[in-house]
Amino acid sequence: MRRKQILIIDARPLCREGLKSVLNLTLDAIDFTDAGSDYAFVQGLRQQKEFDLILVHESFLSIGDRGLILSHLYKTQNPIAVICDQVSEKLQVKLKFFNISGVIQQTEPVDIIAKRIADLLTDVDSGLNRSCSISPYPTGFSAPHLPLEDVGVKTKLDYLTGRQRDVLDYLKVGLMNKEIAFEMGICESTVKRHVSDIFKKLRVQNRTQLAVSLSY
Repeated sequence: MRRKQILIIDARPLCREGLKSVLNLTLDAIDFTDAGSDYAFVQGLRQQKEFDLILVHESFLSIGDRGLILSHLYKTQNPIAVICDQVSEKLQVKLKFFNISGVIQQTEPVDIIAKRIADLLTDVDSGLNRSCSISPYPTGFSAPHLPLEDVGVKTKLDYLTGRQRDVLDYLKVGLMNKEIAFEMGICESTVKRHVSDIFKKLRVQNRTQLAVSLSY
């Protein structure tokens, strides 16, 4: 049986080690890669490129000093489970822009957390969206839909050029113009022009309106 690969992204070493200990007691054939910073994340990717599941603390879904991790989370096709204290309204908005397979609340019993992760790995292995005895989402929380599946938004997005779509991808995860310019290797003034054109084509006035339009 192939060993499962799990990436744990959490700035707290004790939490990373605790989660690994719990999963080692309940699951078989698991290999872990863990990271608490961009540097550790890059080092981990050099050893393992693909993962069966990425467990990431919600703090890494915010723009800050962890740009490489956030960029990878946005682009990866690997399943992601978010670890959080509670599912806030702000977090639910963020989840819409990522390939989220489950949400794990740290306040849940350890056996429930382990069961959720085991179910997520089983889903990955089978390639099916089956109904688990324990949902991968907390009670009262429904799986986020991807915002770009909205028909109205899709129609507007058809008017964007390939370059504008690239800029939009970075706007969706909250990067500022200077950060987008760095990521794309272009001038900040060029980014500003693309952003302005995107706003016009999507009929929004600012980034807040853009985020709202893409969330429905």
